[in-house]
Amino acid sequence: IIGNAVAVEAYVASNSLSHFPADQSFSAHCYIALSLRFFRNIFVPLLVGFLTAVLTSGLTRLTRNNKHCEMYEPFITIVGPLLTYLICKWWRINPIFGLLACCLLQERYVFMNMASRSVASVMIFMEALANLANTLLQVFTGYCFFAVLTQKSPDLQATMTFAFIVLAISYLVKGAQLGLLIVIVKIFSSKKRPIG
Repeated sequence: IIGNAVAVEAYVASNSLSHFPADQSFSAHCYIALSLRFFRNIFVPLLVGFLTAVLTSGLTRLTRNNKHCEMYEPFITIVGPLLTYLICKWWRINPIFGLLACCLLQERYVFMNMASRSVASVMIFMEALANLANTLLQVFTGYCFFAVLTQKSPDLQATMTFAFIVLAISYLVKGAQLGLLIVIVKIFSSKKRPIG
């Protein structure tokens, strides 16, 4: 994920020069400004994610001894990445690095301060969101496949063959990922990690 995010930032920085003719030369100040923009779009979201994770960690540390605050803990955990995302979008910077920093720190420090029921509810909610995103992706893939199916092209047979091959490969990759995940879980299932 980090490599892809760095590649996106490099693409965005270099894409700002694509509007100029190929034979035009740029000063060193232009390249320095692009380099600073590249590093700003990486380190500022990291800082925002870190500060948001520290804030949510402090809030769960304050509420962990109070049984009445147990219902707020999942909300605090979900608001941290959401706040990081909104701040990064408001400043028009890429939120990927901020979300990674916030979620990694929250996993280490926020979940330790939460009650086990709160951790379980956050994990169930995130799993439901992941399943919803997967369902939406499958619906979108089906919609695109139907658009290819109903397309009036002169070489409909080649188009259909390509679409079937792409769908078959995508399902094979998903099956291989699921099989690998099952094997890994079976291997490490003897070492159970406590929740909370």
